[in-house]
Amino acid sequence: MKHKPFPRHFAPLILIAASLLLSACEVEFSPNAEWREIPVVYCVLDQDDDTTFVRVERCFLGEGNIYQYGSISDSINYPQGSIQVDLLSYRNGTLVDSIPFEFTLRDRDSGAFAHTLQPLYLAPTAGRLHEDCTYRLNIRHTSDRRLIATAVTNLVLQTDDQLITQPTVNKKFSFTDDREYCQITWNALSNARYYQPIIRFYYERLGDTLHVDLPGPTKVAGGTAISYTVKYSRTSFLEGLKNYFVNDTVGRYYVPMVDIYLTACNEDLNAYIASSSGNTSIDNGREIYTNIQGGIGIFGARRTHLFKSLPADESDRPPNPPNSNNGGGLYWWLKHEGICLPR
Repeated sequence: MKHKPFPRHFAPLILIAASLLLSACEVEFSPNAEWREIPVVYCVLDQDDDTTFVRVERCFLGEGNIYQYGSISDSINYPQGSIQVDLLSYRNGTLVDSIPFEFTLRDRDSGAFAHTLQPLYLAPTAGRLHEDCTYRLNIRHTSDRRLIATAVTNLVLQTDDQLITQPTVNKKFSFTDDREYCQITWNALSNARYYQPIIRFYYERLGDTLHVDLPGPTKVAGGTAISYTVKYSRTSFLEGLKNYFVNDTVGRYYVPMVDIYLTACNEDLNAYIASSSGNTSIDNGREIYTNIQGGIGIFGARRTHLFKSLPADESDRPPNPPNSNNGGGLYWWLKHEGICLPR
């Protein structure tokens, strides 16, 4: 079973909730009013994952310092057994599957809020997420079966088998032929709104084959485009590798293989990321996107496992003319920049 890393989005979620409540100036409320729970929900579907996780917290208004409330685990977490989480699948409006989630505990990063073992809800979903279905997430109190939060989203769909085209000539990952850029093209995915290619560079060290993931330029879908193209510069590629290995003094060797991964997310997740990125202040008046009815947070979808494996350009020829930035084999640049050594 693959366990997803605990998302770093969760630390500011209580702050986000507070900003939503405190910035709604057209709504009158008393800061000393009766306590009311507001679920904070985070769930992302990916049909390539074998397990789906849901994070559910709660926030509220009260007197005193918000950080003091957030630092108390019992004030932000629902007690075990107090809520039920279910994922419902609908095909053409008809319920075809219901997936219950189980309570579990995971570590989380330290920060301003409680960072002891945190409750998550998980369910094995391998083979149970279908591209022709719509998905609803329901969260209920177990005591009275009252629905406290719900949301709907659709999966990101793959449209054909040849998703990612060859990024360069000669069917190799390369910056040769007087090119300063590697061009990557892919076919549009249904329901996808935001794309980012990932370059996975392999290397060998002490007999082990390891890899580095380098993010490429992003692209926002629009109009009726059937494909998208980005240019990934040789400078970005080399600088990304040098920054990764900056404190690594162990010798590394070429591995003649590169993978191009394509990550994509749907409109719901894209809107949430766009509205919350870099926003950690509770008084900046910025609106945070949410599609959770009865609460705040995000229920969206992504794809992270679509990739194409390519042989890497192994040529060791210098630029032409010498001392220029044009041309030159990929491995020549890796050796020249002190990143990897030839076998």
